[in-house]
Formats: sequence, structure tokens, C-alpha cells
Amino acid sequence: MTLGNLGQIFEARGDYDTALPYLKQSLDIQRVIGDQKGEGTTLSNLSLILQARGDYD
Repeated sequence: MTLGNLGQIFEARGDYDTALPYLKQSLDIQRVIGDQKGEGTTLSNLSLILQARGDYD
């Protein structure tokens, strides 16, 4: 949860390059522990960053 929160803080500040690694780490942990709700939230946050960057690949 903390990694995801850090990612969201950097996302809110527009610092996408810093936010992405935090969110990716959070996603990895959520997948290992089976936190599907957290995984969905993190995937949504990742998609918002990629959309804001115009990264559609």
C-alpha cells in the first residue's frame, strides 16, 4: 500500500518517471499476495500515467 501511495503522490505532482517504479513494485507485491482489489487500483493508476504521457503501446 505504501509503495502505491508514493506512486500516487508523484503522479499527482506530475512526476511520472518517479511514480512508475513505485507503482510497478506495488503491482508485483499485490500479485504475489493475491490482492486483486489493490492490483486493479494500481493497474488503473498505471494506465492514467501512461495515458498522460501519451504512451499507448
